[in-house]
Order: sequence, then C-alpha cells, then structure tokens
Amino acid sequence: MKKIISILVTILLFCGCSNGINLNNNSKELKINLYSNSSTGYEWTYKVSNEDIINISKSYKTNCPSDVAGCGGENVYTIKPLKEGKVTITFKYARSWESSEYDLEAIYEIVVDKDLNITETHEGTYFEEK
Repeated sequence: MKKIISILVTILLFCGCSNGINLNNNSKELKINLYSNSSTGYEWTYKVSNEDIINISKSYKTNCPSDVAGCGGENVYTIKPLKEGKVTITFKYARSWESSEYDLEAIYEIVVDKDLNITETHEGTYFEEK
C-alpha cells in the first residue's frame, strides 16, 4: 500500500499540485496542504500539543471534475495564532480499520511570537516520499 501512496504522491508532484505550507504575507496565518484521497479509505488525523496556542480549521479542495471517480485532492489546514508559544501538530494518514498505526506522517513545529507571527519547520515520512 505504501508503494501506491508513493505513486500517487509522485503523480501530484508532476501535476503541479501543492503539498506543503503557505504563509500569507504578514505571517499571521499558516496553511498546510496535505494530499488526500478519501476514495482509498485513507484520511488525515491530527493531534496538537497545546490547543491554547493556535486554532486549526480544515477544508478540502480538488481540481477534479465531479464525474471522475477516485480522484484526490488536498486537505487544507488553516492555522491561526491565539497567543505566543510553541506547538507541535502531528498529522497521520491511515485507514482507521487497519492495524498499522499510519502510512504517512507529517510533523509541524510551530512557533508563535509575541506579535502573533508564525514560523514553522516540518519533518516526517510525508516529506520523505516527495
């Protein structure tokens, strides 16, 4: 299954789909885009080390026509700062009914400064696949 995911991620790279992060011009908001394809049974879940520091909202976007079965898209997580501090967000991509803990992982270390500007670093198998 990891090979299938690897192939899908490679296809996304060649089709020009985004897969990372976007800070807006004033760094007061962070958007994390993670490839997703619900038709495979996989879904992203996440845990936040300190929910007092940031607020997360989620949306989904795709460029696929509605009549194309099995076409993926991106989960877009919008991170907004609440107060100064450091937080870790751990995303895991897995099928909930399978015994393995996850197939892909994306870990974001986020720092919010006193002016509520956001900086981030990231690591994990999601990025190794690219």
